[in-house]
Amino acid sequence: MPIQSLKEARSLGLIDARAETDLAPICSQFSMLVSDHWAKMMDPHDPKDPLRLQMMPDLREMENLPGDSKDPIGDRAHEPVPRLIHRYPDRALLLVTDRCPSLCRFCFRKQSPLHGEEPPFDLEAISAYIAAHREIREVILSGGDPLMLKNSQIDAIFSHLEGLGHVERFRIHTRMPITLPERVDEGFCSLIRRKKPVYIALHIDHPKELSPETLRAIDDLARAGAVLVSQTVLLKGVNADLETLTALCHRLAALRVRPYYLHHPDRALGTAHFRVSIAQGLRLYRALRRRVTPLELPIYVLDLPGGYGKVPLDTPAVCEQSPGHWRLESPLGGVFDYVDPVWEG
Repeated sequence: MPIQSLKEARSLGLIDARAETDLAPICSQFSMLVSDHWAKMMDPHDPKDPLRLQMMPDLREMENLPGDSKDPIGDRAHEPVPRLIHRYPDRALLLVTDRCPSLCRFCFRKQSPLHGEEPPFDLEAISAYIAAHREIREVILSGGDPLMLKNSQIDAIFSHLEGLGHVERFRIHTRMPITLPERVDEGFCSLIRRKKPVYIALHIDHPKELSPETLRAIDDLARAGAVLVSQTVLLKGVNADLETLTALCHRLAALRVRPYYLHHPDRALGTAHFRVSIAQGLRLYRALRRRVTPLELPIYVLDLPGGYGKVPLDTPAVCEQSPGHWRLESPLGGVFDYVDPVWEG
């Protein structure tokens, strides 16, 4: 059974009675949910277990820094139709659900609604908008986790949009093969076998997440013809060290998953304790580049607050003006000053 309350976490030995009391205010603000698959993999005897750190509530979630936000990457500034984000000219992102099988404590959408009726998703209006914007070549399904939808619902989205000639490919952002791998069934794999390519971006943060069940799910997706890439969030205490990132990149490439993005932590409320400084991240990334081949090296990016897009950090688009003060060039145009809230580290 999934873990949905502090009481259930205590029954599994993941927290004690005092922590159950102390953490209650946090769970009233940021909901708690851990899939049964993930719950079985967590080590109740290791408080530094990387799987526990990603999913279990922490008292530090009440600590926010100036600039932390409910919408740290500025989605709402680029939402011409409800549930559709059109930030970059050539691609559009559909927020097809707010639900996930597990709630990561560092999620930049950790305050999204998770229960009750989903917000409206008007596929006709979305399709009309995409049809009118022929510069859109890629449609991305995101959320929440798109695999929370039924196969028939995902098929309906594909079928509705693949007739638009200028749409060349689909992409799905999902953590389901890791958090609940049994969801990757034959019905879903059959949806991947389409005329237009389907890319699947897997959110994987640590080698320990690659359970036998997840390996089976990844292999099934690869055999179905999906182009597999990965997204990893750089997390203090979880993977912000050279050995862990090196092992993860090697392992992913061996599984036919191309490391794609290494995300600098977003400035979402309740996530400050996961962050490293940009300077720390760059030192780590440059060391990683000396350890792995180009095929195994993700792009280290920061999502600019306000909706101005992802900036590759190890490029001339980024310059440190003084300790902790950075000048970042947006891929959408313009140059922005960024004050690193944890630059002292």
